[in-house]
Amino acid sequence: MTKLSRVTVDLAKKHPGRAPSEIEERRVVEHIEERRPISQDVGDVAEREETAWVRLADNVARIGGSWPFIGAFFLFLFAWTAVNGFALSVNAAFDP
Repeated sequence: MTKLSRVTVDLAKKHPGRAPSEIEERRVVEHIEERRPISQDVGDVAEREETAWVRLADNVARIGGSWPFIGAFFLFLFAWTAVNGFALSVNAAFDP
């Protein structure tokens, strides 16, 4: 057993109060010894598990929630209201 391994096992024995005999505890000790992270990046996990529909919904939300889209849609609604209001005044409304 290397010095780092012995220190890790001693630390594992001292910290949780028992020897790392269970599979999960041994896995944690091995990750510590190899200096590998135990946890996973949730962003990476989400990217691997997302479907085409989720990616489509994210892209629609990215566009529909952007300030340029909101501004353009506001201008479109303003123009629609102005044109339809004028058409109402001359009795030729296309969207009464």
